[in-house]
Amino acid sequence: MVARPHRGHRLGLLVKVAMLELLAEREPQLTRIITGNADENRHMIAINAELGFAVLDRWPSWQAEVAQALAHAGHAPS
Repeated sequence: MVARPHRGHRLGLLVKVAMLELLAEREPQLTRIITGNADENRHMIAINAELGFAVLDRWPSWQAEVAQALAHAGHAPS
């Protein structure tokens, strides 16, 4: 996460490249790297594409407040 005043300076790309360089140096046997981010994070998706990453899979995630989910299921909150 980059604070709003610092966005647009390619910090995400710089951090990702630094991590790739560190991994290459310290773990030379690695041949693949799997990374992930939210579908809404278009900036990181663009960085991953620029670095040659390709979409491997999609994993939808869901969230709900417990009380709301129980109410919809017909249970009273305890």
